[in-house]
Amino acid sequence: MSQEKKFFLFIFIILITAGILSILGNVAIFILGPHFVIFFVAMFFLYEKTLSFTLKKIGIPGDTKKNIIYAIIGLTAIVVTQILTGIVLSSPSAEEDIKQVYDLIKQLPAYVLIFAVFFAPISEELFFRALLVGALSKRFGTTIGIVAPAVLFGLVHIGYGSYIQILLTFFVGIILGYIYKKSNSVLPGIIAHMISNALSVLISTGM
Repeated sequence: MSQEKKFFLFIFIILITAGILSILGNVAIFILGPHFVIFFVAMFFLYEKTLSFTLKKIGIPGDTKKNIIYAIIGLTAIVVTQILTGIVLSSPSAEEDIKQVYDLIKQLPAYVLIFAVFFAPISEELFFRALLVGALSKRFGTTIGIVAPAVLFGLVHIGYGSYIQILLTFFVGIILGYIYKKSNSVLPGIIAHMISNALSVLISTGM
């Protein structure tokens, strides 16, 4: 597919998505909208030759055994990081900060929570890891390639109004960037990210 065709297809999909989101309401626009945008931006720049070629380039399906191992490593590292962050930053203000995030999540419609578990990890891993980590690592080296997208990943979660969430998301970005580079596949990150988000939703909503 030529760059021109990709561009017009990208614009068309964005417009259709915007129309659907406007029907769903403000919550969808402010929460779902950005994820659709970064998904299409990632696919626009990652797409090469054919869909199968593009998927192979980002490690899908990749080495199944390797993907499972790195997904487990990633999820374990994320959970440990969350626990350690909670211990190190333990204070009344930190507890209030975390409670604020939980309260925000409880107020979200069910379809947004489902979206957060199943689609958000795909869009975020494609954009922050497959696209940004991949491109920046080639240009500036692995360290900057992993850290810079992790900083951006943390900052885009500023909407929670929680400094702990921003810091935690930065560390999670480091972990996911690392396992992307080590596994040469976006799948372990997607799997770990999905399970992590699912656990967060379950804990926040008390399910």
